[in-house]
Amino acid sequence: APALAAMTVRPPTQGAAVPANLGGAVLVPADYRAVGKFPNYFRTMITRMVPIEGILAYHRDRVIDVKSTR
Repeated sequence: APALAAMTVRPPTQGAAVPANLGGAVLVPADYRAVGKFPNYFRTMITRMVPIEGILAYHRDRVIDVKSTR
């Protein structure tokens, strides 16, 4: 059986550590947005992302774009 990989996205908080090689870079926060389901053209094993506070939530199998409902 193929190995399963899991990941999540956590937007950085104020004062989060910055890697040394980015020390002089101008960092701009990402504008995360939730999207609905998308086709799995490559037929790989995909799970859903964990909810992201203020951005992405779920109600059963429905994706909720928390950001746009505020």
